[in-house]
Amino acid sequence: MAKSNENEMAFFFAVDSATVARFKDIKKYLMITQSECYSNTSTGLRITNRVRRTEHCGEGSGEVIFEAATKYSLPPKGGTARRVELEKPITQDEYEMTLPFGEKIYQKRRFVFKIDGLDADLDWYFEKESQDFGAYCKLDVNTPAEGISKGRVIALLKALPSHGIVIQDLVNPPWLFSDGVKKRIDQLMNAQWNLAAV
Repeated sequence: MAKSNENEMAFFFAVDSATVARFKDIKKYLMITQSECYSNTSTGLRITNRVRRTEHCGEGSGEVIFEAATKYSLPPKGGTARRVELEKPITQDEYEMTLPFGEKIYQKRRFVFKIDGLDADLDWYFEKESQDFGAYCKLDVNTPAEGISKGRVIALLKALPSHGIVIQDLVNPPWLFSDGVKKRIDQLMNAQWNLAAV
């Protein structure tokens, strides 16, 4: 059983049409399909259970991994959330048996890279309504345990164009917390990207 213990800062944003075109041209990525459900405790802890299929695309790899995971997300501090995740390999049959029962089902391409010296995952989601990959993405940046300064956050965002990523609409500036921001993220996660949404 694999275990990860990390600190993450998440950015939700839309990219411009030129960036979408660049994403389509990238040959090396992870193709992920996952089914999940979660619950929130009165103390602010979020527990997520999921099954996931990950295919390594590009460079002739074709490796496919099936896994189940439980993730404990602690309340964020200064925009950084600490997470403890336990992962376990499962069979394809176990994955396919469990997949339809998730409250949320996502399909996404994941691009893995370094930005300003930090590990980052950019998830580009398939959208339910358009039946295609859209303009909105989620970027997870692994941050130091002590978090990062506002200046470092701005430097991270300014470094994105050097990776071919041009933001058109930043949903959640990390120094802005509001019900409106939460509502927009919920709309992406629970409706626009959720293939199980009714």
